[in-house]
Amino acid sequence: NLKMFFIPGFGAAVTGSHYNVPGWKKVLVALMGPAPGIVVGLIVGLAGALLKIEWASQLGYFLLGLNAFNLLPILPLDGGQIAHAVLFCRHPILDVLFRVLACVALFALALLLKIQLLMYVAIPVILGIPLAYRTATIVRDLRKAGVAAASPDDQTIPFCVADRIIEELELVRLAYPARV
Repeated sequence: NLKMFFIPGFGAAVTGSHYNVPGWKKVLVALMGPAPGIVVGLIVGLAGALLKIEWASQLGYFLLGLNAFNLLPILPLDGGQIAHAVLFCRHPILDVLFRVLACVALFALALLLKIQLLMYVAIPVILGIPLAYRTATIVRDLRKAGVAAASPDDQTIPFCVADRIIEELELVRLAYPARV
């Protein structure tokens, strides 16, 4: 259930929800933005250099730089999505630590590169940390309890799993009524 807005040479914006998606598929989707952009940047840059067309060379360098930047292992960039799917998504503490470090990196890059937009990109990441932690701990607890996450169609959440998630959320709400 994903929606993608593709911008040729620059990548794509993806929204929606995904359930039971293997990590390798998440990595593949994350690479589909910057990888073609890098290839296009190389082709345009090399063609511009060989044919001595300055604007084509500059465009190629810009595309290479932009797509290489997108591969930095910082959330919400594609490189961050890849690192998260491969290294950090299975452990709640590592997930939170990775998100905090991503925010610090975004703020540092914003100051270093004088790009204020990066600070604004960090804000949703910061705001999402408590929810990401709560979700990750619930998933961990359900896995420990042996609750199967996938339904036969691999597209929905089984009712018994949804009931357990609601029970877990209700326990969190009762334990921390001011926070939920």
